[in-house]
Parts: sequence; structure tokens; C-alpha cells
Amino acid sequence: MTRYFHRLLLGLFLGLISYACSAQVANAQKSDYPTRSVKVIVPFSTGSGADHASRFFGDLLAKHFGQNFLIENKTMKSSRSIPKS
Repeated sequence: MTRYFHRLLLGLFLGLISYACSAQVANAQKSDYPTRSVKVIVPFSTGSGADHASRFFGDLLAKHFGQNFLIENKTMKSSRSIPKS
């Protein structure tokens, strides 16, 4: 009986600790994110279908988050090699 009681107390204690930690994480996530404009790099030329789609979704995300989403087109010889900026 004592062993069962100790396990029960340990389980309740760990449950309370995890609940307290999750409440602190939830409070930390309430900050305004993102705090700066978001740059979206599109590896295709201006006027392409990917450009139009990224600008459309950028506008939707800007309305949702209240931040600017800057769409930048960087065309290269191969779409596999995207420059790091």
C-alpha cells in the first residue's frame, strides 16, 4: 500500500509541475510575433505563378499577423541553388 501511495503522490507532483510549466510557456508565447517584417524569397521570376501565389498568401498572412510580408524574387540558373541572405 505504501508503494502505491508513493507512486500516486509522485504522479500528482509531476502532473502539477508539468501544468505549471505549460502555463508559463503559454504566457511566453503571447508576445507579438513576428516583431519585424518577414522576408519571403521566391526562387522564380517576377510575374510567374509562384510569384502571384506567394504575394497572395503574403497578403493573407499580413492581415492575420498584422506584420508586413516582403516578397523578394531571386532568379538563378537553377532553382535548386537558392542564395543565402
